Amino acid sequence: MFDVARRYCDAKQIIYTGIDPFESRQAGSTVLSMKDAYKLLRQQGVKVKLVPGDTLAAMTMTANSLANTDLIVIDAEVGQADLAKAWKYFPRMMHEKSLVLRQVSEQQRTRFQQLSLADVQLLIDENSERIVKAA
Repeated sequence: MFDVARRYCDAKQIIYTGIDPFESRQAGSTVLSMKDAYKLLRQQGVKVKLVPGDTLAAMTMTANSLANTDLIVIDAEVGQADLAKAWKYFPRMMHEKSLVLRQVSEQQRTRFQQLSLADVQLLIDENSERIVKAA
């Protein structure tokens, strides 16, 4: 990912923000400590900001500070229920040309679903309708 980003700008201009449970991951999951993740990422020569916690809590805390993000990558391990509540924070981070890549695992294959700002807005609308109907 960093190699591709370096094609478009200097490594010193790249800012990577990682949201992850780190040490709080569920039992049985691969755990990379926040400290080790930071060391590995800093070796790439980019600015690194790591935010520990679940998706919704981390998005609530950081979305406003991540305005104008060019690329957002969502791991397949992020659950649909967590994303349903978190989608509403994505537009705060995005601009018209932002790209969201959501990893999707289907039948033992992994692919990335590409989402635009308009796609994210549709997901927000869909999920807000479900929340209202459920209430």
